[in-house]
Amino acid sequence: MPSERQIKPRNRSHLSPYPTAKKVMAAYRMPEPLHEEALAEAQSMGLDFTTFMNRVLDGYLHHFMLPPPVAELIDRDRTALGFHRLEYLQYLVFRRYEAASKQGPGFDSTEGKGKR
Repeated sequence: MPSERQIKPRNRSHLSPYPTAKKVMAAYRMPEPLHEEALAEAQSMGLDFTTFMNRVLDGYLHHFMLPPPVAELIDRDRTALGFHRLEYLQYLVFRRYEAASKQGPGFDSTEGKGKR
């Protein structure tokens, strides 16, 4: 299994990041409330649970399909800060909280407030 630093961003020019990849059955345990919440999120997006979890894990590991130059800079920033992926995402969300608490929710939306 490659280490976290060995995982490289992939070309995302097609809809499925793994169109011909071999599929494996992975069984793991998760708390029921977490499963229910994730399942509800998947359903709200019109996705089956497997597709949703694949998107979440792929996004987490590969910078949410951002262009390679962006992903590479983000990864260098994360490394320079000494964070693992989860710590870095927590840091980014907290920094967004700080900005929204000063400037208001949705401060940078195209309409000035709310969802883009």
